[in-house]
Amino acid sequence: MKRELITEKRFRMLPARYDREQLSSIEQFAEQISGYAGITEVNFKIVNQLIEKILISEP
Repeated sequence: MKRELITEKRFRMLPARYDREQLSSIEQFAEQISGYAGITEVNFKIVNQLIEKILISEP
């Protein structure tokens, strides 16, 4: 496996890119969840839309 180093310039760009991705994810989540503001009951469809996966492991 060949390892390549990134330049310092690219390394310094990573936090800004990460921040933009996080903001985008938060905005998408807020938009998605706003449609469920008035629900009084959770059904199978809603659970599948809101939960990507559930991991269960031994303690």
